[in-house]
Amino acid sequence: MRKSQVAPSPSVDPLSIQGLPFSHFHVLINEWGGKEAVAGMSTAKVCETFIKPMTRDGGKSLCATYAEGCNIQRQGLLGKADWFVSHSWGSPFLDTVNALDDFFTDKGLDLDKTMVWFDLFSNGQHDTGSKPFDWWKTTFLQAVEAIGRVVMILMPWRDPVPLKRAWCVYELYACHLSRSRFEFAVTRAEKAAFMDWLFWHVESFFLELQQVGCAQSQATKASDRKAIFAVIKSGIGFVKLDLLVLNTVREWVRIQIQRKIKNEPSVSRGWLQVYKEFREVENAFDDAVRRATKLFGTRNPHLLRFGSYGMTREESIEQKTVRLSKIVRKQRWQSWKKRFVICARKED
Repeated sequence: MRKSQVAPSPSVDPLSIQGLPFSHFHVLINEWGGKEAVAGMSTAKVCETFIKPMTRDGGKSLCATYAEGCNIQRQGLLGKADWFVSHSWGSPFLDTVNALDDFFTDKGLDLDKTMVWFDLFSNGQHDTGSKPFDWWKTTFLQAVEAIGRVVMILMPWRDPVPLKRAWCVYELYACHLSRSRFEFAVTRAEKAAFMDWLFWHVESFFLELQQVGCAQSQATKASDRKAIFAVIKSGIGFVKLDLLVLNTVREWVRIQIQRKIKNEPSVSRGWLQVYKEFREVENAFDDAVRRATKLFGTRNPHLLRFGSYGMTREESIEQKTVRLSKIVRKQRWQSWKKRFVICARKED
């Protein structure tokens, strides 16, 4: 049994880990008028248009409204969640649902029995701003640990929106701290677009993803961002969160390439070459990151970007490390960051 790293806090009200079967998401969409009625709506818009009116009388979450209501059938839907969904409220709601649909279907899960903690339904939407950050800090950690699995909607693949949102990054932190399982979901269309790109640009994989950095995330409230960043910086740091995402994506890419080789005989030779090149790119990246880590430590937020540049410039990386090491030893981090960007641009 894994040992919990999340300290219990009996002084705060627990966050409910009740969820709904994923199939009920589609029931709700149909009740709201079908996909045409919610097309183009963000999750935030769906909340204002549908969820808040449905839960206005009691002022509680949709799950709590079901639990306290007279509809026995809907009461019976509730249960402990198997998956904690991390997503951006500004993204299209249907994209999130479609990504989850494809994700659970690909795993062969029964959508009637797959219980999902989706904050739009599981969390109250009428008093979200009334609790202090310390309450959220504790309850998020405990809820993620209790559920044990986190799936993040990582779209669009070139610039994932959740990694720009500080609260999603905090959920990622909670996942790491509680040693929960982390996976991500994309729609089939998004996956197809990525694989088409990868076939011709496998050598650019890490360069393309180097802009994915949790330290660049923002929050609606500046105070939330400050508090979240303070917790992460005092704990595991941002590099480990970036690696959690990156390594999960790498594993997923290997699986997708292997499926292409197995299921598409007409192009299997091409994908075999892609797989070989991808493993070579991975090894080069890992080697560059090891050298950068040895020099700069593990807490530089630009460590993975340095690895991305280093792996494609074997002839100059040693000179670069010597130059940057002198800057690091003599100047503050802000100067290091400025010089690093200048060096990278010059070598482009």
